[in-house]
Amino acid sequence: MPEEVCVLIHGLAGSPEELNPLGDALTAHGYEVVVPSLWGGHADGPGQHHREPGQATVTGWISKIIPAVEAAQKQGRRVHLLGFSLGALLSGLIAEQYRVASVVMLAPLLDYAGSNPLFQQIALAIKVNWPRTGAAQEALRGRLDKLGGTPLKTARQLRRVVQMTKRALPQLACPLCVIHGDRDELADPRSARYIYETAASVYKELHYVQGAGHMLLMDDAEVVNQLVLAFLSSLPGDSLDPHSALSS
Repeated sequence: MPEEVCVLIHGLAGSPEELNPLGDALTAHGYEVVVPSLWGGHADGPGQHHREPGQATVTGWISKIIPAVEAAQKQGRRVHLLGFSLGALLSGLIAEQYRVASVVMLAPLLDYAGSNPLFQQIALAIKVNWPRTGAAQEALRGRLDKLGGTPLKTARQLRRVVQMTKRALPQLACPLCVIHGDRDELADPRSARYIYETAASVYKELHYVQGAGHMLLMDDAEVVNQLVLAFLSSLPGDSLDPHSALSS
């Protein structure tokens, strides 16, 4: 049984499958990987659809993740939280409550690109970023289509997560790695710098992936995987205590 468990947390209107490139890389390097579904996942039963984001709350999202964290910790194993987009923010909130070994935030959705409300921003992202092409952009198009149909209740829950994360960052002391695309269409790249500078973590890294948009693991999975694996392997044997800072 691997001594270290990586709990991967997907994004809003996303699914566990979007984290497969990172999960596969972590598994190949000896980590156990757990990827809960924020919308219900396999617990809903075979052949059933995931619950829609509009049926979820911050408490509901977190409740999908905590069992994996608690199960690993009861077995005495170190837990790393790795979140994408909304999942990045949730990883920070959970790390404030549990003594996890580290947190990795991918494209944290702390600030929407620009100052427009969420749904106006979706329209802007579509207008500005298509003529870009490729698999990552098609995936983002699908993501934006789903978000466009998201109920107002869910938008409020997202704003609540943002507010809670900003309050939690000064207490986030575990090792932290933040990775963001410098061409992120949805989450302002300055979010990553804000998180890096505000978090209480002493042992922390900040990386911008050149030319990558919001769908980091489709734009440049190889670079992201290398950064994550290097960060995890750099952690001391007991990374539950702060150590010297790392930055880039």
